[in-house]
Amino acid sequence: MKKYNVYIYDSESGCNQPVLVECKSKTEARAMGNKYIRLWRLVNGSVKSIDEVCE
Repeated sequence: MKKYNVYIYDSESGCNQPVLVECKSKTEARAMGNKYIRLWRLVNGSVKSIDEVCE
């Protein structure tokens, strides 16, 4: 499993906040970011970028 920082923007905070997820691919990381947005009910939330975390 790889680790990714999924940067999420929402209009309440007004900035990109990273969420660390562990998954197999960037596609799966994006899906987890979108799930995070739904679970936290972020206003106008969207995934802006995804970066793999190198350890």
